[in-house]
Amino acid sequence: MSAAGSNEALWLLTGGAAFAAGVLHAIAALGGLIGAGLLLVTPAQVFSGLVPWLLHWRARLFGPKRSG
Repeated sequence: MSAAGSNEALWLLTGGAAFAAGVLHAIAALGGLIGAGLLLVTPAQVFSGLVPWLLHWRARLFGPKRSG
């Protein structure tokens, strides 16, 4: 087993994956709350103008990665 594989196995065995999943869940929940709050306090016309930009940045951050 390579050193990288050994480190990954150790990380998984010590709960690193569970911790990382918990952090991601917390970030997602916080983002959902912020988004819901913005939806409630932002006028409909302004929010409609923001939707294309929100989708753009979502695609840039979480879309498929290009190689090279």
